[in-house]
Amino acid sequence: MRSATSKPRANPRSRLKFERVCSEAELPQLASEIVAKLKEMAPKKGPFPGAFIQLEGEMGAGKSTFARRLLEGWGVVQPPEGSPTFAIAHEYEAPSPAVPGDVMSVVHIDFYRLKDESEIEDAGLAAIFWERPGAVVLTEWLSMFPQFEEEVLARSRIPQARVRIEH
Repeated sequence: MRSATSKPRANPRSRLKFERVCSEAELPQLASEIVAKLKEMAPKKGPFPGAFIQLEGEMGAGKSTFARRLLEGWGVVQPPEGSPTFAIAHEYEAPSPAVPGDVMSVVHIDFYRLKDESEIEDAGLAAIFWERPGAVVLTEWLSMFPQFEEEVLARSRIPQARVRIEH
């Protein structure tokens, strides 16, 4: 694992890929940095390519807090329902960093309540990864499903970030 001071690693497929371990106190700054970097990477013309941001950490570590900060950075006003643990996924619209006046989807998925990988497909969550170009997909607890996680990481051609939050 990388330390909180590590630099992003280059990814020839997506131009942004990094892994970071951080504490809850570092979450607001890190969320701001990720959003700023992704906005900076937005093409001058054409649609935003999307992004995949994976949050990991123990229960109560701050994953939902980070997600709220990230959503705020995209200009999303999040309703008070917070984490999508019970709904499994929440979808928001945010201003596109690539096309002024356009919107993009930000999808926050919490895999915690799912029992096995078949439920990912049954709930339509796999389609979010494969059929939603331009969406920012933010996940919690994806590592509970290592085969699906590996498939997402291997097939992804969009910027990726993995943030592990530790107490």
